[in-house]
Amino acid sequence: MLSVDHYELIRRKHLIEGLSIRAICRELGHSRKTIRKVLAHGTPPGYQRCQPVASPVMDKVARIVDAWLEQDRQRPPKQRHTAQRIYERLRDEHEFTGSACTVRRYVSKLKATGQEVFMPLQFNPGEEAQVDPPGVAHRLDCGQWHRAQGPVLLHAAVLFEGVIGHRLRAGGYGVVFRWAYPCL
Repeated sequence: MLSVDHYELIRRKHLIEGLSIRAICRELGHSRKTIRKVLAHGTPPGYQRCQPVASPVMDKVARIVDAWLEQDRQRPPKQRHTAQRIYERLRDEHEFTGSACTVRRYVSKLKATGQEVFMPLQFNPGEEAQVDPPGVAHRLDCGQWHRAQGPVLLHAAVLFEGVIGHRLRAGGYGVVFRWAYPCL
């Protein structure tokens, strides 16, 4: 299997230095088929399993654990099952022969796949802020560049008719630039 360094070397020799596939084969000792695969793909392909890994111990009780976790979604967070508690119930009630680690691994996989992430795309004034370190140059709407001497606070500001603009405040000078105003 070729490493990322080999991919880069082969691609550089062909695309930048202009060597032919046959010349690269002679120089590096790889087959032409391998060189063509490298040139067709920018990065090495990741490893993928043909079939999911079998878990004979958990497959017997997977439906039970899924049902418990589904019921837990309706309960308050303090009353939900932990992986340890699920293991203890399986061992006591269903004669489970696996280990607690097996149950923890299964529960963590289930919890990781069931979460959705939402990120807000619009903010009200004062909800979101960004601070840039001193010395970062900012381009103003009039085309001029301003390099702040102190930290710069950028934050969203709702302007007229609900248009979102950005206000730039140079902390060292207390000067405020807004794109709605002409340049200072």
